[in-house]
Amino acid sequence: MYLLLLPAGWFLIIFGGALGHAVSYKVGVLSPSILFRMKYPVIFEGNDESGWGAYPPDLPGVGIGADTLEEARASIAKAIKMHLEGMREDGLPIPPPSLTEYVEAE
Repeated sequence: MYLLLLPAGWFLIIFGGALGHAVSYKVGVLSPSILFRMKYPVIFEGNDESGWGAYPPDLPGVGIGADTLEEARASIAKAIKMHLEGMREDGLPIPPPSLTEYVEAE
């Protein structure tokens, strides 16, 4: 994701990835926290008997384990948030979420 400042108080957000698209906004219309609200795809594996694991493929090194699917959802959301906050604090580029799609197997 790139943020470009434009004349007259506008800025342009360019998202990378498979689709690559851009959105422009007037400065002051969105708070800075909204700029960083991105939804990342998450893989959930497991079952209620042996527990659940979850990880976002776009953020290597982020993963959790939990007893229930509900706990896994809450834990992975918190882990992603903490990871992105750390990346921002360290000045690292935030990877854009990848395009996800379900494919029907015949």
